[in-house]
Amino acid sequence: MEGELEAGGTSPIALVTERVLVLVDDDRAAPRAVRRAARLAALLHGSLVALVVDGPAADRLSFDRRRDAQQALDGAVDLGAEVLRIEADDAWAALEAAVAARHPTHVVLPQEPTGGLARLRRGSLAEQLLRADPDLEVHLVDVRRA
Repeated sequence: MEGELEAGGTSPIALVTERVLVLVDDDRAAPRAVRRAARLAALLHGSLVALVVDGPAADRLSFDRRRDAQQALDGAVDLGAEVLRIEADDAWAALEAAVAARHPTHVVLPQEPTGGLARLRRGSLAEQLLRADPDLEVHLVDVRRA
């Protein structure tokens, strides 16, 4: 629903129609992606959801990488994000489930390095998201500048 809703004859209350989802992981660009997503949500007067992928890959992280992921998540919570934890084998499966559950209008991702057979077969996470939902706006944060 877009527009405004009258609250008991008082001033109108804006309805939240924009939803920003950010992938929070152990990537060094995650804190920057979180800040970018929070800024976008604030500019759009929308909600912010931080997606955390729980699964086999997360269980194998080193102490330092796990700490980096937790710091990025703490930053997201400090910026007002709702945390959504999804148990999945990989980031794509978690993103697919999160998009189906929360219907975001924007997704913020760290830009993956190009190359590799998996990318040639499936494409990047951004490409997969756009194929699955062409109306979704995908924002990439360059990992080289983090």
